[in-house]
Amino acid sequence: MKASLKAFLLLLLSGLIITLVSCGSPEHSNPMSGEPGDEGGQGVTQEKSLTDLLASPEKIVFDDVKKFVLEPSCVECHASSGNKFARVDVSSMAALKGENSKPVLIPFDPEGSKVYSTLVLPMNTSLHMPPRNKPQLSEDQINLVFQWIENGAKTEYVEGEEPIKVERPPSLAEELQPYFDDPATVDFPAVKKFVFDTSCNDCHSESGSKSDWQAMFYGQNMTTYKDHFTNSGIVKNLLTDKIVTEDGVQKKVRGSRIYNSIAITQSMPPAYAKDAQGNTIPSGYETVGALRVKLLRLWIINCAIEDYAAITDDTLLTKPRPSGKVRDCTEPEEEL
Repeated sequence: MKASLKAFLLLLLSGLIITLVSCGSPEHSNPMSGEPGDEGGQGVTQEKSLTDLLASPEKIVFDDVKKFVLEPSCVECHASSGNKFARVDVSSMAALKGENSKPVLIPFDPEGSKVYSTLVLPMNTSLHMPPRNKPQLSEDQINLVFQWIENGAKTEYVEGEEPIKVERPPSLAEELQPYFDDPATVDFPAVKKFVFDTSCNDCHSESGSKSDWQAMFYGQNMTTYKDHFTNSGIVKNLLTDKIVTEDGVQKKVRGSRIYNSIAITQSMPPAYAKDAQGNTIPSGYETVGALRVKLLRLWIINCAIEDYAAITDDTLLTKPRPSGKVRDCTEPEEEL
């Protein structure tokens, strides 16, 4: 009896071992592995596709990025048919470039493209994407976006044919050089586009994605051209505070607060912000670069005009001076 029981137990143990070995065989692999026997086939199959794409980065096109990154991780919040959070739509190539959306793509410039740069910000910053409470991208997914942009952000690639050439857009220096060559042409639309829209208007404008009434009321309202001149935000022809003497009495004349906070103290845009729990975290905003500061400076010392195209022949112009000034403001405090 004992011998029979022992034989039975040995037989049962042998069957269990065989079963365990069979479960580890290729015919019974992980359902997410994409190997034979895979009914889901999503895991390694997707990784293999990403690997193939990254092996030939010149072949990566928008549809690849849309399939592996944008659709699974971005369009839920950033699409024209959804929330379009922060006025950003990444559901189409046209939207990425700024059609009815904030432009977030610059071909050949990953670091300058928000669709990539926000992915590599520290996770504890408010601008990091995807948000911390969402699944994060893998290194390959992030690299896919980088390589796509680095190679021209193509929309199409045909095997055996020359890749469709995407023209490199002008650099910031190239875009601003005409203004530096002729500072009299620097007007409000130019400064708004290259300085205020990139660094200020998210919070300080009624149309901003993070419009903040406290920032506008206690700080500076920058919604319209005229708003910039309230509370000495911009003072025509005066960058910083200066001391003047009138009737033997010295007094301080306040300069342009906006210029001071951007270029001198660099307190704006803020380096830190508050999260939902009130904790101080890095904001993700960068200080305004030297080229943009130069444009702002030229605008202010040349009267901070509203529209260069509207200037008439009787507008007072002077010859260039050592300071670089080419326009005099007859009445710096004139009523707008």
